[in-house]
Amino acid sequence: MDVLFEDEKFRDLVGDFKGLSREYGALQARKVQQRIKELRSAETLADMRLMPGRAHELKADLAGTFAVDLVQPSRLLFEPAEYKELNGGGIDWASVTGIVVIRIEADYH
Repeated sequence: MDVLFEDEKFRDLVGDFKGLSREYGALQARKVQQRIKELRSAETLADMRLMPGRAHELKADLAGTFAVDLVQPSRLLFEPAEYKELNGGGIDWASVTGIVVIRIEADYH
């Protein structure tokens, strides 16, 4: 998948292990970079269902946003760049070939 970032500063931080480690700790930095690599290696978002990280769609205020697990309780939040809707509503994960990473959030519940 194509992995874009909503914020240029966050994109640069994710690409800088030392800076990311200072901000979130080394363990979290490794997990963030691992998840980004997994997202990039997937052809579609549907492939993420088979990978570690428990990709899941969020609801309520964050409907249309997805998350993958990092070091608990943190998640990497992202939105599909483009997608098709399912007949009964919702996002067709197999149609998502690009995402926009939004942020890391510790608890959105």
